[in-house]
Amino acid sequence: MKSYHATYSININSIIEDGFSTKKEYDWPGDLGNGVYSYIDPDENGLFDYSAKDLAYLFVANGKSQSINKTISVLELNLKPNMTLLDLTDPKIKMDLQKLKVRIKERYLNKKILDGYVESGAKHRGHTDGLFFEYLFKHFDDYKLNPDGVMNDTVARIDRDYYLSNFPNGRELCIRHTDVIFNIKVVS
Repeated sequence: MKSYHATYSININSIIEDGFSTKKEYDWPGDLGNGVYSYIDPDENGLFDYSAKDLAYLFVANGKSQSINKTISVLELNLKPNMTLLDLTDPKIKMDLQKLKVRIKERYLNKKILDGYVESGAKHRGHTDGLFFEYLFKHFDDYKLNPDGVMNDTVARIDRDYYLSNFPNGRELCIRHTDVIFNIKVVS
């Protein structure tokens, strides 16, 4: 499997030499939990307007980071074929997790836990799905749930004038265990 991750070009050498750095325990996680965020092309043709490579670029160029006058590079990440995925594009899995999320919400969304996270743009955004995933992976050992990645069809802000929609515009992959990346290549 291949996925595409965009970043500022200044970061490329350290990623290739030292690998990706991931968030610390008290950093607010992204929507799919802590890990390296990338996009993959789905098996279904015509599902989204942009390729995974283009979407990764557009997200960094115009989305969350919005740093102007910085050169952006896109990396192609080759992933081990035996990596384990929590696949939220599977309706059954998504429904089961939705029901669990409702049942255990007070365990990961309480003032004590929320106050323990450092202030950041991610915390300010207030998206809590990543908190659910991190709680799930940490506290539900009985399920042996420790996937290498979490995949979902998501909505990415891809231009500064883009209006958000509930319809996804890309398939996002959060790579939790970076040892599944066996090759990194700069593709643009």
